Parts: sequence; structure tokens; C-alpha cells
Amino acid sequence: MADLAAFGDPKFDPKAFINKACAERTGDEPIERFLAELEMKLHLTAEDTSLYLQDHSSRAVTRIPAATKELLRIKDNVQALRGDAGAALRQLEEAEGGAASAVATLRDLDRVKQRMEAACTTLKEATGLSSLFQRVDSLFDSGDPARVAAALAGMRRGLAVVGDSVQEFRGGRERLARLEERFATMVEGSLATALAAKDGAQVQSLAAMLASTGKQEVVVRLYSSMRVAPLQALWDSYTPATPFVAWLAAFYEQALAALGAEADWCQATLPDSFPGLLLALLSGFLGRVDKPYRQRLAGALAAGAGTSAPLEVLQQAQSAALKFAGGLYHLLTTAVAGGDASTQQAWQPASDFPPLLSKILAPVEDAVKRYADLEQQYLSTELQQLAAKAVHGSAAAPLETLPPQLTSAVPPAASVLGEALSRCAALTAGTALPALARVLDRSLQQFVMSLQGAVLGLRARALGDSKEAPNDDSGESSEALLPLLLLADMLRQRLAVLEAALRSAAANAAQQLLAQAGPGQVYDATAAARQRLEAQPPLRQALASLAAVGPGSPLLALSTGAVGEAAGVAEGVVFDVLLGRVRAQLQVVPTLSEWQTKQSGLPLPSFTPYPLQYITSVGEYLMMLPQLLESALLGEDEEDEAAAAQLVADWIDKVTLGAAAAYQEQLQRLAGLSPQGAAQLAADLEYFANVLTTLGVTVPPTLAAWQLAAGAAPDSLHEVFAAASGDGGNRDAKAAVERVAQLRGLLQQQ
Repeated sequence: MADLAAFGDPKFDPKAFINKACAERTGDEPIERFLAELEMKLHLTAEDTSLYLQDHSSRAVTRIPAATKELLRIKDNVQALRGDAGAALRQLEEAEGGAASAVATLRDLDRVKQRMEAACTTLKEATGLSSLFQRVDSLFDSGDPARVAAALAGMRRGLAVVGDSVQEFRGGRERLARLEERFATMVEGSLATALAAKDGAQVQSLAAMLASTGKQEVVVRLYSSMRVAPLQALWDSYTPATPFVAWLAAFYEQALAALGAEADWCQATLPDSFPGLLLALLSGFLGRVDKPYRQRLAGALAAGAGTSAPLEVLQQAQSAALKFAGGLYHLLTTAVAGGDASTQQAWQPASDFPPLLSKILAPVEDAVKRYADLEQQYLSTELQQLAAKAVHGSAAAPLETLPPQLTSAVPPAASVLGEALSRCAALTAGTALPALARVLDRSLQQFVMSLQGAVLGLRARALGDSKEAPNDDSGESSEALLPLLLLADMLRQRLAVLEAALRSAAANAAQQLLAQAGPGQVYDATAAARQRLEAQPPLRQALASLAAVGPGSPLLALSTGAVGEAAGVAEGVVFDVLLGRVRAQLQVVPTLSEWQTKQSGLPLPSFTPYPLQYITSVGEYLMMLPQLLESALLGEDEEDEAAAAQLVADWIDKVTLGAAAAYQEQLQRLAGLSPQGAAQLAADLEYFANVLTTLGVTVPPTLAAWQLAAGAAPDSLHEVFAAASGDGGNRDAKAAVERVAQLRGLLQQQ
């Protein structure tokens, strides 16, 4: 028979049950027979289940009376238990009142007992304290420091118990303090001798006695004074004949080794006082040598004034001091890590080491405050020498040698200024950048002004007091002065590079130093810089202000103005020299007789006018201009070739347009134009326009208007005027047409 559990499933499906049973049948038994047997089995199972339920139901009915009686009995028991619990609770409440009064009585008795015991203890301590006060002088006379220390410790304990409650001992604390001072004086000599001899056992004993009397500071004071001698001997080994910074590095190494030996001795002898003893020793020593350290360093910085030597000395001194600080930090942390928990608790690097670092760096930091002045002296001297070398002999030297000489001074000057930025980063980590920016600005301004003075001298030699023609008629002055364009371009480029480097350095320094940083274990210029900013808030504000300057505002305002002015002067000299020959050729334009030529009365054939010599000379000169500029400005450096080519193109435009403007100035001075003169002028202008077009320069609208108006037939001049006056016209072009019409005597025909 199938498992009855399947019929108890809420999801029981009769069809699924029958299909499953049919699928599980075995043999070749017919399906009808199998289903009949299955039906029979289900009937029998149902009957068995019914009989089982009936039997168990009858048994359950017979058990109900007995269960009812049992429930009644349990109910009676519960009620009885409730009564018993209530009676017990009432007894406890009645007993609570009596117990509380008994406890209060016992508490009062305990307080009385404690007071009696305290009084007894006070009496005992008072008795012992009185005895100690009476015997203390004799103990001192005995010369036994151990007995004196024990007595003083007992007196301290007794006074702590007795306090001011006993009239006899109300001045006891003051007397005890005097006795402790007397005891400290008593053992100072022995302790000093033991410290000098490094007698560990004796030092331990005497230090313990002093600690029991509350005089631990005596141990620290004597240790600092007696163990400073080896360090002082190292410092006194310096001789003036030795370079101070070279000696300083060796001194720091020896001092660090001596401090390492002291640390080992302190840990072995007085572990409870480490690293306090070592810190006190070093702090006292640094205070003793602070003044002579500053004097020696000042003397080293004074040597070689105006050169880079003082800056190198300062950087080496700082490097040596920082290396010593890093070694000392490692020494202390390693030694403390090997000590017990109390030693480790006594040393907190984040708070204990920065004050010591400040003392180590104090003499160097005082000199770092002079960094900007030292840099100013060096840069002024160096740049003045470069400028003097560049302009030396400019009055007598050949003209062609001077512009390259001036240009060659710019790269080394830029290099010197860039090195100053690197020094500032290495020495101050950027904290002195605001001061350095002012130094760079003034130094570069003076350098550029010196070059500008030399350029003005070249202008005087090349042009004299006139812009019309160079003193050198052969045109050699033009070629000689063209490198001044490179000078102007180089000044602008190098200034932009320097200012970008300064801006980047300020941003990096602000990001590195102004952001909140945790305690570090690397002691370099950055660590010194952070302490410097903490000690000098205005320095922090100045650095933040420098880093906040936007790209649109110059960091080197004086230099920017000086470079702009000098570059303008150099370009003006070149422009005047290049246009000098053009102006000289064009001076004859107003006086040419061709403008007034009239047609003969004889019947002659007409010819197309050819350009006059003045304009062909100008055109030939302008056509030579690209070759002239390229030979002077294009170099062998491929990186600068594109920039130089652009410079050549820009100056071709500038000079040709300047020539066009000079031509129009002379045309304005014409007295009149005959028909043949107008045709000649049109031919000249056409030739000049073709030259401009060949050079890749757009013909100015006014010059084109002159050409059209000069070549137009009298009856079509009004069309030229209308074109110049229309929407696409130009006011200057209109004025040019009017001027040509006036010169031709056709003004009324417009």
C-alpha cells in the first residue's frame, strides 16, 4: 500500500497519484486488473484507518473524567502556593524595616571604627614623625645618605597622613622641603663624581635616593652638566682654518655617535629616566653652542659675498643639520622601542621631537631668513656681469657683432634665474618663493634695462637722429641689426618660461606645505619648511597669496614691463632700419616731374607707361627682404625653425605694410596729376601691388583705391568713387579716391 503521507499533502492530486502508480507497476499485468487491485487496496486501507480512528477516539473519551479531576487538583495546588507566597512576602516586608535599622547601626559603627583606626594611625605616624624630626640632624651628621633618604621618605609619608591636623606639624612641609634641599646638596658631589666616571651602580643608588625625596630634577641637571663635556670637546675641535660647513658635517656624525653611546648607558643605568636624560643633555648642549654656531655660520656666509658661495654654504649647513636630526630621531625611536612600557609611554615623537628639531635648526633657520638678500646679491652681481660683458665695447665694436653679443647674454641669464628657483626649492622647500619672486623681478628688470640701453646705442649708430635713412648706405646696417628681432623674441620667451616655472613652483609648494600633514619621520627641507610656516604665519599667507595669483596677472610685473619696453625698442630699431632705404627712395615722389607731364600737340603713338626707378628700387629691395630676414633669423636648430619662420613671415608683412604706408604718405604730398602723370602713377602702383602680392601680403584697401582712381578714365572715376563709398567700401579708401580726383582735377565729376 502507498504511504498515507501522500494523502495528507494539501496539494494531493488524485490523477497524478493514479498516473504515478500505473507508471510504477511491474510485469505484463493488464491495466484493468492493476487498477482493480489498486482500488481494493485503497478500500481496505480506508477501512483500517476508520477502525484505528474509532478505537483511539473511544480511549480518549474514557480518559476525559480523569483529566478533569487532575486539572482541578492542579488548580487547588496553585491557589495554595499563592497563599504561601503572599505570607512569605509579608514576612519579608516586616523583616525589612528591622534589617534597615540594623544595617544603619552597623554602618555607624564601621565609621566609628574607621575614625578610630585613622586616629590610631595618625598617632603612630605623629609619634614616628616627631622622632624623625628629632633625629634628622644627627642622621645628616652621620654622612650616610641612605639613612637620610629613608628618613626623609618616612617624613614625607608621615606628613601626608598627619597633614595639618596636628598643631606641632603644621610647618612640617616647609621644614621637609629645606631638609630635602639639604640632602640634594649633600649627595650632589658624589653623584657628579659618579656621573663623570660613569659609575652605574653608584649613580643608580644616589638617583634612587633623590627620587624617594622628590628631587629627580637634580639627577637631570647634574647629568646634563657632567656628560656635556664630550660633546663640548667635539665642538671646540673646530679651527678657523677649516671651512665651517665641511667641519660641521663631520661634527654632527661624531656627536650622533656620542649620543648613541649615552643612550645605551642611560638605558642600562637609569631606564626610568630615558629618554628624558638624553633630551635634557642635548637641549642644554644646543643652548650652549647656539651663539658661537651663529657666529661661525655668519662668518662662512660673509665669505664670497656676491657669489653663489654663501648660498651653497647655507644649503650645506641645512643639509648637515637635517641629516643629524634624522639620525637622532632614528636613534631615539629605536632605543625607546626596545624599552619597557613606561619608557615607550614617556616618548611621544609627534609632540616631543618637533621642539628639539627647532633647537637643532635654529642657527640655520636664522640664516635662512637672509636667503632672499643673499640671492639678491648673487643675482645682481651675476646678471650685471653678463650684461656688462654683452655691452662691453659696444661704442667701438663693429655693428654686426653687437646684436648677437646681446642675444647671447640672454640664455645664461635665464639659466642663472632658473637655478635660483631650484635653490629656493632645495633650501626652503618654497617658503621663500614670495621673496624670491621680488628678487627675480628686480634683477631681471635691471638686466633687461642694461640691454635696452645698448640697443638704443645701436640705434644711434645705425640711424643717428633720423628715421629716414641708415647711416650705412650699403644696407649692411640692416643686416647687422636684424638679430635684434631674435633678442626681442628671446626675451619674451625666456620671461614666459621663468614665470611659468615660478607659478608651478608656487602651486607645488602650496600644495605640499599648506595642506594638513601628519607627523613625518623624514627630516628634510620640507620638514623644516613646515615648522618655519608654523612659526611665521605671515610667511604662510604670502605663499598662499602667490599661489593664488591667476594666469592673467603677471608674477613678475616689473620684468614684464621692462621686457615689453626693451623688445619694443629693439623691434622699433629694426623696423626703422629696414624702412630707412624705402623712405629714402620715396622721398623724391612729390618732386618728380613725371606727374605733371602733358601730352605733346604732335600726333605721337601712345605707349603703356613703365614703373619709374624709385618704385622699382623699392620693389627690388622688398623682394630681397625674405632672403635677408631668413639669413639673419633662421638657424640650425630644428625645434626653433618653425618659430623663426613665423617670425620671418610676420616681419615681411610688417615691413611691406610699413612701406605701403610710407608710400601713401608721400603720395598725399603730390601737387597734382596730369593725365599722363595719373597713368604713370597707376603703373607705379600696379607694380608695387604686384610686389606685395608676390610676397604674400594683401594690398591695403587705400593703396588699391589710389591705384584704381589713378588708372580710371575720367568718365568712369565716379564708379570707382561709388565702389569705395558703398557697403563694402572703406572710409580711408573713399578719402583716397577723393584725393586722386582732386589731384587730377576731376573732383566735380565724382
